[in-house]
Amino acid sequence: MFPFHVVLDQPRTWLDYLPCVTALAALTTVVVAICIARNQSEMQKEQVKLQTMQLDLQARELKKDLFDRRFAVFTAVD
Repeated sequence: MFPFHVVLDQPRTWLDYLPCVTALAALTTVVVAICIARNQSEMQKEQVKLQTMQLDLQARELKKDLFDRRFAVFTAVD
């Protein structure tokens, strides 16, 4: 009879896993990029809210300052 050898086609080094590692790294990069983009979008919405609140506050302070000046002139005239 002939000698029978079983040859298993299994990776022997980490380089044999390189395509899988590369695909996993690419997938991880895409997921991280999506998370960062989503967080930036939410942060921009919060920044718009804060800017709107600041503008409202500035408008109220301007009205108050103008009232204080007019009131000071009114009390000085009387």
